[in-house]
Amino acid sequence: MGGGELKRGELLGRVIRASVQLQASLEAALQASQLGLTPLGVEVVRLLLERGPTTRAVLARLLGIQPQTLGRLVRQLTRRRLIEKDLVAGRREVFLVVTPVGHSRFRAALVIMEEQQELWFKGVPAPERALVQSIIEFGAEGVQWEAARRWHPLYRGAML
Repeated sequence: MGGGELKRGELLGRVIRASVQLQASLEAALQASQLGLTPLGVEVVRLLLERGPTTRAVLARLLGIQPQTLGRLVRQLTRRRLIEKDLVAGRREVFLVVTPVGHSRFRAALVIMEEQQELWFKGVPAPERALVQSIIEFGAEGVQWEAARRWHPLYRGAML
């Protein structure tokens, strides 16, 4: 290995640190936008739009988070009128659905997140940029890669 090359562990560490920085910039940009969404909220809305009416239990399992954490987030999103509860006649379960306001704010949040990603990529050294980009593309193909989805905010199904 030449002097300018990074060991795999060093590169992975740098990629993880860079991804945490990206997540922080996404959170700050979303907060500044006053859309009422966090990166995790965007992921919840995305899943609801993709799957249709879904219970809290299913959402918590898909997101890999504790039901209590999801409960707090659902209350916030409901209060902001981004999602609502849908009671199906004859069933005990409560389903969550996205409101029209939630759908439009979700689209606006995606634009903001895309802009932040472009800004972030401009300042990241080539090795990290290439690796993170390949992870994003890998996720975009719908492949479930548990290690990546736990820490990368733009990976489909990320734990945000």
